[in-house]
Amino acid sequence: MRACTEGERTRYAPETLVGHQVVDADGTLYEDDPDSPIVILGDSFTGVYELMDASMLACSAHIARQIGYPVDLLMSYGGGPNVREKLLRRARTSLQARNS
Repeated sequence: MRACTEGERTRYAPETLVGHQVVDADGTLYEDDPDSPIVILGDSFTGVYELMDASMLACSAHIARQIGYPVDLLMSYGGGPNVREKLLRRARTSLQARNS
């Protein structure tokens, strides 16, 4: 993949992306709960706004807000297909606790 030339960059206007952070009732930023019985598996698209320019804008925060329950996001940057193996590597006791 080649970089854009200056002439190519000027052909396109900048875009603005508006993100909505998820905050708890007390005004603190929502945080995923690693002990939640609900695990969201995803690739970098599910967590891109967690570690980049803003925080608590990712899918997991918005899903948790909509269902009214914290979730756990298990994702992989650049290795979406490998996220299942990340889940399997978690301790068996952690997974069993989610099922009880």
